[in-house]
Order: sequence, then C-alpha cells, then structure tokens
Amino acid sequence: MIFASMFSVYSYFSEYMTQRFNLTGATISILLVMFGASGVLGNWYAGKLLSARLKRTVLFYPIVLGLSYLLLQVTHPSILLIGVIIILWGAAHTSGLIVSQVWLTSESPEAPEFSNTLYVSFSNMGVTLGTAFGGWILAGPGIYDIVFGGILFAFLAFLCIFVRIQYL
Repeated sequence: MIFASMFSVYSYFSEYMTQRFNLTGATISILLVMFGASGVLGNWYAGKLLSARLKRTVLFYPIVLGLSYLLLQVTHPSILLIGVIIILWGAAHTSGLIVSQVWLTSESPEAPEFSNTLYVSFSNMGVTLGTAFGGWILAGPGIYDIVFGGILFAFLAFLCIFVRIQYL
C-alpha cells in the first residue's frame, strides 16, 4: 500500500504540476531536482527515526505522505508554497523506501534474503498498482483528483500497519 500510495501520484508528477499549477517544463525540472535532493535528506532522517523508534516511525510514515498530498491539493499556485510542499513530499516519498525495507527486514531477522525478496516483489506490485490506479483516476475523474489515490493508499497503508502493530 505504501508503494501504491507513492506511485499513484508521483507517476503523474509532471502532468499534475502542468495542469494544476500551470507550470512550465523548466520549472517542473527544478521542482524534480528539489524533490530528489529532499529525498536524500528524507532518507537520512528516516534512518535516524527508525533506529530510535521503529514502530512509531513506520506508523506515522503514511500520515506524513498523505499530508504532503493533501497540502499539494489545497495549496494556491504560489511557487514558494509549491516548493516547500515539494521538499516535504520528496523527503516523505523517498523515505518510504527505507521505512518499508527496514520494517520488513526487522520482522524476519533469521531470513534476510527472503525478506528482501519480498520487499522487492511487493514494491514492484505497489508501483504497478499505484500507477494503474493513478491512470484510472487520470482517465476518469481527471488529473486534479490524482492526489486522492495517494491519500487512499496512504490511509490503507496506515490501517495495515496499525493492525499489524496492535494485533499481530
């Protein structure tokens, strides 16, 4: 669900920025660089949080990702606001890679190769599901609603994580 959330929106980044905020290709390129750079910082910070409080970090991850989508949806077309949201989104998005992998491998320390195989398989499935669902939104309701797919999958990820932490 985490990867579906990530890629249901990110796969359509350029089109969303063009349609929603009327940005040029050059501006979108700069935003993508900002997104990537903030992802490096997001991974670093997520690593620190995971080593201090694994379950709490994993539980709050989809909330932060969903919040970045919500902010993207409700912001006004100010390049400064968009830039701040892109930094938050990039940090949250990219840290999902490490958050997911660390949580999964921590669940099976006796079989790290197997857990890494599951991580790659389910990550690919999430990318496929998220991109397909985002495409369905794009073809149906339209690009303005693309973030709601990300919010939906972030909510489902939160529920799955919550159930796992509380009951299993």
